[in-house]
Amino acid sequence: MLARIPFLQSFLVVAIVSLFHLPAEASLLFDDRFDGSSHADNAPLITEGDYLEHGIWKTNHEGNGLAVVSTEVVLSPPRALALSLGPEDGRTQVVGVFSEDGVSSRRFTDGYSLRFSFLMKDMPFDSWLYISGAGAQSVLVRIGSVVHSYHNGSSTVVATGLSADAWYTLEIIAPSIGSGGETYTVDLYDGAHELVGSSSGKMQNPEAVNYEFFTIYHVNPERALYIDDVVAETGAPR
Repeated sequence: MLARIPFLQSFLVVAIVSLFHLPAEASLLFDDRFDGSSHADNAPLITEGDYLEHGIWKTNHEGNGLAVVSTEVVLSPPRALALSLGPEDGRTQVVGVFSEDGVSSRRFTDGYSLRFSFLMKDMPFDSWLYISGAGAQSVLVRIGSVVHSYHNGSSTVVATGLSADAWYTLEIIAPSIGSGGETYTVDLYDGAHELVGSSSGKMQNPEAVNYEFFTIYHVNPERALYIDDVVAETGAPR
């Protein structure tokens, strides 16, 4: 019967082939918009229990470093994460552990994306983001009026001329580890989601064997860094 209907036969072949080429569904590894009922207004970031569906927060502060879920400056109401440090030396360090269920950490080698929005309250400014797993740091980005990415000992300018009191979105596209010649990409967008800069280069440390967590490392006395809408996922973006 199908032999007598060439169009239908061709359609079925195309449909079957297409099924085998559908993009992989995204798998959330971290997702916190700081808007859920588990967050309390102007309270310290929760680092215990399974209050996130995807991801686990940890902290590693030094001195008077503080991470607070704040209502003062937000991108998507009602809250954002405020990282602050008093006048003395120290650090505010938050660690986002990748987890599909909010309970168990996940180490993986698949390619994925990590994106979050940030606002620097004052200038000059200097903070760091790095992604790590067993072996070494795979991704390293420096955030300030100039954004740099680091690639196996060398640095690349992602964008210049960033302003205080303005929201930006940073997206990192990390490769599958083990494919050979791995490179990662950093894209920076402004508040209107216009691309303002991009870079691509080798992994910061080629000895990294997997991904396990990301860290935002804030060392600016009396200057706040606000973070909102943190999402990490493998597969096709949502």
